[in-house]
Amino acid sequence: MRLLAAWAAAGLLFVSYPSQAQNATDIAAACAALDGALIVADDGHFLGKLANEFDSDSIFNEFGKGNEFGSDSIWNDFSRYGGDIGSMSAFDTTASRPPMLIKNRQVIGALTANKAIANRVDPIRVARICYQFKPPNH
Repeated sequence: MRLLAAWAAAGLLFVSYPSQAQNATDIAAACAALDGALIVADDGHFLGKLANEFDSDSIFNEFGKGNEFGSDSIWNDFSRYGGDIGSMSAFDTTASRPPMLIKNRQVIGALTANKAIANRVDPIRVARICYQFKPPNH
C-alpha cells in the first residue's frame, strides 16, 4: 500500500491531477520502487524491464529492448505491445490485457495508458520522470 501511495504522490498513477506540485522525495521513492521491475505481456512474453539505458533489457535502451523497431518493443507503434490499438498494448487507452510490472516475483501493477486499470503506471510518465527518457513517437 505504501508503494501505491508513493506512486500516486509522484504522479506516476492517475489518482492525482498531473498539474499538482510533486514532492521530489516522493518522486524519488516511487521511481526507486519501480526500478528493476520486469515488464511481461499478458501472453507471457518478456518485454524488458524498467532500468537505466545501459541495461540491455531496459525499455530505455535504444539498442536493446527499447529499440523502437523491435517486434516486441512497447515503443514500436506497429507491435502488439506498443500500438495505439491492441488489447495487450501499453498505449491502447482501452487495453484489457496490458503489460504487467513484476518485482520480487509479484505483480505490482500494469504499464498502461488505460486509466480504468487499477494500479496502473503510465509508460510516458515513468519514462520521462524516472529515466529522463523521451519516448519515440509519443
